[in-house]
Amino acid sequence: MNRRSLVSISLGALLCSILAVAGCGGGGGSDGGGTDNPSQPPPSGGGSCSGGDTLLYVVSSLGAGVPTGDGRVPGFDVDQRVSAASDTQTCNQPDFVSPPPESRAGVDNQLGPLVASFNFQDEVETLFDAAIEDGSLLLLVEVSHVQSVGDDDCVTVSFLNGFFPPGIGDPIIGADGQLAPGQLIDIDESFLDASGTPLYRVTNARITAGVLDTGHTSITPTYTVGGTAAPITFNQLAVRLDGDHARDGVIGGSFEVETVAAIIGPELGSLEPFVLQALRSKGDLERDAGGTCHSLSAGLMFSAVSAVAGEVR
Repeated sequence: MNRRSLVSISLGALLCSILAVAGCGGGGGSDGGGTDNPSQPPPSGGGSCSGGDTLLYVVSSLGAGVPTGDGRVPGFDVDQRVSAASDTQTCNQPDFVSPPPESRAGVDNQLGPLVASFNFQDEVETLFDAAIEDGSLLLLVEVSHVQSVGDDDCVTVSFLNGFFPPGIGDPIIGADGQLAPGQLIDIDESFLDASGTPLYRVTNARITAGVLDTGHTSITPTYTVGGTAAPITFNQLAVRLDGDHARDGVIGGSFEVETVAAIIGPELGSLEPFVLQALRSKGDLERDAGGTCHSLSAGLMFSAVSAVAGEVR
């Protein structure tokens, strides 16, 4: 059985389970059960947001942030609101607390616990790994104005899309089964403006004790996943820089429910008409006046390796 068939079967089982155990849509009524948690002001200090080095990484592994044994859930507070199950603003989906040492409150990550509850984390990772290895999902993270990879008060983080250069067959895979560092990756010109400046960037990020952190932001680049244009909102990224590698990374963000349905629906045959309803039952963001949440929060775990920028095309 190939990867595509395995993932299709797993998604179908997951969909049936969601429909069996979850109600769909959200209730109306006033906002309750949540408290606002405003974002912190951008960092200030002795760092320089000009000059310095530019580092380029390509994501080499990606998976859903599933709960730990003690019920902690990786991710970030993407909506700047701490919600209980009584919070209608988040369609009654409660927030989580992240693992120590951070132990962040208000974590928004409905995708990870959903995947873990049906033990499908391996299938999700297989799906992402296959897309990375065939070059259809090359998510690039560029870090510029770097004075020090140990501590730097002000760096710029840009999100880009990449392609393997024409004529490249299979990418080089390291002993760990992931992309080897130092490979040439072409840059998608649609992620740059006319002057060549990245469109999707965070200008007030910082590096503290080797950990790159964008702080809270909201940018929505569009990647192509399975032939579908998929807007993905990034609200925060943190990752430990380690030479040619970036390790223990976490991305907090969200996916539009309709987009996810469009990607996985065609894989499910007769179940396709039920996909949107099932996913909306777990939505927790972008609530409309009728009480339906149109986006699903996520906390994604990732690692990355260094890359060399090729042509822009």
